[in-house]
Amino acid sequence: MTVVTILLLADIHANIVALNAVLADVYKKYPTIDYVITLGDYVGYNCYPNEVMNWVRDNADIMILGNHDLAVALGNADGCNKDAKAAALWNTDHLSL
Repeated sequence: MTVVTILLLADIHANIVALNAVLADVYKKYPTIDYVITLGDYVGYNCYPNEVMNWVRDNADIMILGNHDLAVALGNADGCNKDAKAAALWNTDHLSL
């Protein structure tokens, strides 16, 4: 029987510090990951959108767009609450990809 290991990530929200901590723990338990699937909301709330997006682009086999990602991409966060809107607009201004 073939075992396939899938890493499923969601709601990273531009937090590279937390992402690195999660990855360190995952790779201790599962040294080989066959597929990485990310469920969106890569940006917003934290201040490392470029670092997170670089990691996702380099490592994800499947990427799904989240509502925060859409707000940042469009530069329009009108559907978000006050904090999410401020974070999305900040990420829009600082994302260099």
